[in-house]
Amino acid sequence: MEELLGNIAIFLILILAMLFIAYVLYLSAVLPLGKPNDLEVTRMNDGQDEIVK
Repeated sequence: MEELLGNIAIFLILILAMLFIAYVLYLSAVLPLGKPNDLEVTRMNDGQDEIVK
């Protein structure tokens, strides 16, 4: 019984770790943190990246 509970605990910890990693990746993709230029918009113009203020 204790072995089963240990396996369930490890399984739950792995699921929580995966969810946490997915959440962090989601935040880093949707809300780029640590960038001071979050008010500037990057626009594609003739194939070149141009920063527009």
